[in-house]
This record gives sequence, structure tokens and C-alpha cells, in this order.
Amino acid sequence: MLWTAYVLVAAGTAQALSLPFRLPSWLWFGGRSNALTIDSGKPWYNASKTVAIIGAGAGGTSTAFFIAKAKQRYGVDIDIHMYDKNEFIGGDNDLVHPYDDERYRPVELGASKHYEIDQNLARAAKEFNLTRIARKRRNDGVGFWNGSEILFTLGGSPFPIWDRLKTYWTYGFWSLSASDTILDEVLHKARKLYAPDTQPWDEVSSLIDYMEWSNLTSQSGADFFRSSGVSERQVSELLNAAIRATYSQNAGSINALGAALANVQDTFIITRGGHRQVFENFAREANSTLFLGSQVKSIKWNSNADAWTVKSTNGSIDYRNVVLAAPIHTSHISLPESLTIQVPGRPHESIFTTVLTTNASHPNPAYFGLKPTATPPRTIFTTATNDGEEPEFLSLKYYSAIQRGQQEEYVVKILSKEQLPEESLERLFGPDSVKWVYTHEWKTPVLTPTTTFPPIRLDKGFYYVNAFDSVISTIESSIVSGRNVADLLLREDFSSGVCVKPTSEPHADQEVFDVPPSPQTAASEFVYGWDC
Repeated sequence: MLWTAYVLVAAGTAQALSLPFRLPSWLWFGGRSNALTIDSGKPWYNASKTVAIIGAGAGGTSTAFFIAKAKQRYGVDIDIHMYDKNEFIGGDNDLVHPYDDERYRPVELGASKHYEIDQNLARAAKEFNLTRIARKRRNDGVGFWNGSEILFTLGGSPFPIWDRLKTYWTYGFWSLSASDTILDEVLHKARKLYAPDTQPWDEVSSLIDYMEWSNLTSQSGADFFRSSGVSERQVSELLNAAIRATYSQNAGSINALGAALANVQDTFIITRGGHRQVFENFAREANSTLFLGSQVKSIKWNSNADAWTVKSTNGSIDYRNVVLAAPIHTSHISLPESLTIQVPGRPHESIFTTVLTTNASHPNPAYFGLKPTATPPRTIFTTATNDGEEPEFLSLKYYSAIQRGQQEEYVVKILSKEQLPEESLERLFGPDSVKWVYTHEWKTPVLTPTTTFPPIRLDKGFYYVNAFDSVISTIESSIVSGRNVADLLLREDFSSGVCVKPTSEPHADQEVFDVPPSPQTAASEFVYGWDC
């Protein structure tokens, strides 16, 4: 089905606007059709009260969600249009089913886990009734591989204390204590992001100062951890392996904040069905008008209309406010130089996610230089010791088992910087053991140490969610950044806020929701934006 409408733009000309996608049933929000219509020859939207959000991933959908929270709480007169080049919501958090068969549980191609400290994700799962599975290390073990030998293994024992004692023996009590102290301090400061007195920031540097992170963002993880008493061996093996699995970088190149967050020693959480459900629920709750499968070509200031003109593959529309929730330098959107010059160039690198099924119950021991009778761990992290040649993959993990006819097969996810050829997969799992393969390429920001950060508000009515990527890039940080942009936009352009009542009364024709008072939230459970 092809939805088509005609939009009256400021100059008075009509342009065709097509929606080249089918809307799933759940996207008919609140009984309101997203089909574009024109009433009595008038535009179907009001540019002065409509926000365009470019990007329907974690940052874009969370911005819409928290704007909608203010609309629900205080009757703020605002509407949301959301664009994405993909025909689905979720950005890089796409899913794949083994054999493209929906009978099998999907595998996330991007980030697939979070932690209890990620309070927005934890709260979203609770509010949206999503199933979460808490996991610690699997009993079949974790191995640390440097391309030549397995340096260290964890797990495989029914007694968790054994892992801790083994780690102390290998890396030293004082070194591990020093790293634990760093991680505890980082996590303690991170809680400030969710506190009732949280204020929006319009410069990333303001957030850095508020969070006391300047010593973490200005130097590499390797330098910071070494100077804090962590041994060279622990940095190059344990810490570096976790960094590579999380951010695809090494400890010597990533900023210390990213290095610390990659090494959080906490039970990790899997959201059954994938994190994309969170973003879908954000969009549903926001009641946004969606333009999926719509590539934004350019965004320019229209002085005649006193608005931003968003030109996409479906036409041009003017907006009072624009939120860019995509990397500004790699989005392939034509923007005024006055905007792009404010954002320091930050390299992005390609990462390949390979999802496969195999009849091998564990990796091939010969690949790791082990005896044929050995059983390698089913989770492998990698490191490049002494900046030597790197292994050909970043991490490998057995996820689950599926029944394929009469045979059991295992679902494996591998991250690598280069696409793994068939020969490498055969060496990893054995000849003729790989049954199905899917490879997905995506881009991730390189989190180098820096003291230069972009602003959040790039111009009047123009906000940049991904400015936070200069510091850290996770699903949770994208949601925090989206909430911040929503708060900034509401305060600056609508005299309101995510948790701030408007300073003026609603218009006579404005819908004000009758929202019952929220139950008191315990201080330990308070999450700013969800609670006020």
C-alpha cells in the first residue's frame, strides 16, 4: 500500500508526500491513523507546534517519549513527526531470526545487554511489561584469547568464589581492588543522572563538569587505570578484552570513561525479544506521526517561514524545531555549515556482527592451539597483548540452541572489525559444521580521549542528540541524551519541561489530559523523567 498526501508548504506550493511502507497494527496510536490527510484545504499539521525528530533509534524515540510525558502531564501543545531511513523502529538495534524463521528466538545485531544501573532501560522494561532475564557468567566458561593462546579462563565451576580467588592469584589483590574502586566511583557518580534535582545541559562540557568526569574523558583507559594502581597485565588482558567486546577498541585508544563502563562487574540483563521493543514502546507512547523508510536529504533554515525545512525522499515540510538523532557527519544529510562546524569530526568504524548456527557444541579446540580432546569456553573475549597483531575477531558467544529437524544446532554471535570469510568460520568451528550465516555491518563512534565537545543546541530550534556520543555511546546514554534534549527543547521553546509546568495557561483549543497523581516513588527507585 502506498499512502500519498499533499502538503501545503510556506511558499504556497503543493508537494507530494508518500509513505512507502505498511503500518503495523500497533502503530495506529490511540485510534489515530498515521495516514496523512488535509482538512478543508489546510495543512494537516501546525509547523509552529510540531517537532521533527530525525532518527528512530534509542535517542530519537526517547526524545519523543519524554516530550510526550510533558504533553501528558501538563498539556503542552506540541506534536511530533519522526523520520527514519529504515522501515522499522530501532536504528542499529536490528534483529535477525536464525534461518529467517520467526519460530526461532531473534538475536540482536547491536547491543544485546544492559545492567541494573541502566535505570531508564530497567524502568522501561517494568513499565512496558517486557521480560528481562538476569545472567551472570555461564557455567560453560569465559576465555581470554590473544590470538596465540588462551591467557585466562573463568567459569566452569559451581563455586563462584573460585573465580574470584583465581583472579586475585593471577592479577593481584591490590590491582583488582584499585579497579573495583574506580568502577564503584564511576557508578556512584552516574546515579546523579537520574536524581530529582537533575538539570538539563546545553553543552556536553557542562555535563562533564557536573559529573566530575573530566579526568576520565581526557585520557585513555590504559593511562588512567595504570596511574590508579591497576597492573599492566590486568589492563592489557582483563580490562582490554571487555573493552574490545563492548566498544571494539583497545584500552590505549578509548577514553577512560568508556573503559570503566565496559568493565562493570554487575549481573547483565537480557530483554527477551530485544531492546528494540523499548524503542517501539517509546514511539507508541509518544503518539508520533511516523515517516519510516524516509531518507532525510537536507535540513535548511527558511527565514520566510521562520522555520526549519526538512526535505526527505517524500517531500519538504517546515518545522519550528528539529532534533537530529543521528551522527551529524555520517548521516548523509545536507546541513548548513554553521551547524556542522560546531561538531568536531569523530571517526566511526565498521563493525561486523556475524550470527550463525553450527552443529559444533563448542569452538574448535585446534583453532586455539588446544588438544583435540579439550573443550574451549563457549564465550571468548580477545585482547592484543603489547599492541601486537590482533585476533581476527573481537568476541564470540554461544547464545542458545535450536532444534533443526532431528539435529540440535547452536546459535553463535561473533563481533569483528572485518567480515569473517568462510575459511575462518570453518577453522573456528570445524569443516562443514556451520549451517547458516548472517552478517550485518554497522558503524560505531571511536571514543578517543578529548577535551573538546559539541553543544547540544546547535541553533535556534535545532538540537543534536548524538552530541553525547563524544563521551560515551550506549543505549542507556542515548536515552539519557534524548531525555535531556526533550527537557531543553521544552524549556527553551515551550516554557515547560519534562518535569516543569508551563508558565502560561493552555490555549482554549488545546487538549489537557486528566492525569491522576502519581504514587510516591521511593528515593531509591526515582528516575528523573519517568518520575517528577
